[in-house]
Amino acid sequence: MKELFPLIFAFLLIISLHSCSLATKEDQHPGVSTLEELIGANIVIQVEALDSTVMHTIKMLSDSLYYSKRQLLFFQDPKNKDAQKNATGYSIGNELRLKNVYGSKTYVVDTVNSDSTILMDKNRNIIIGDFLYAAPDYAVKQKMDSATSKNGFTNIGELAMELKNELPEFDQSIVYKWTNGRLPGFNKIYYYELNGQRFKSLGSECYRINSDPKYFYNARFGILKMK
Repeated sequence: MKELFPLIFAFLLIISLHSCSLATKEDQHPGVSTLEELIGANIVIQVEALDSTVMHTIKMLSDSLYYSKRQLLFFQDPKNKDAQKNATGYSIGNELRLKNVYGSKTYVVDTVNSDSTILMDKNRNIIIGDFLYAAPDYAVKQKMDSATSKNGFTNIGELAMELKNELPEFDQSIVYKWTNGRLPGFNKIYYYELNGQRFKSLGSECYRINSDPKYFYNARFGILKMK
């Protein structure tokens, strides 16, 4: 029976490759601009751009509040004895920014070690390292002590909103290419229309982030706004 599994998998893969839904197609709307082109033309604004060079996470916490966690490299002073022991000459940390999507208002900017946990409670208070930032304006930064309770706080990532509402499509998405790897994967072109502007997104879907139809999220480009 074990010998049959690879054959069954290969058979199913061949069937899938020849199915209408996964067969590659030519771009159905070659004259429509890509999302990247609209960003370059300043028709779409990157409210919060994803940094593709490092590990970078952007998550919505409410219709307006979001956090950006970006990896940082801290280069050490070669004169420092501890740095001489470290052959790499740098350490890894994270920069956290807590912001409002409207006007890109920044409430909190802080840096922590890569193994530090960023906590938040249901009232949106935040603990970063040994400090508490109190909602809603986060203007007060309090030093935590051993007597301060962290009950009710959880990893900030667990409180992030799951974006489910995809932008309106003016045509069905298509598979335009397959990629090789341990398992074959496919890439799609998504055809969207927002505020009367048509565009296509290569390989990544676009989702609404709040009730304002101008704002949306894309896994390649971050939080975006249609002018």
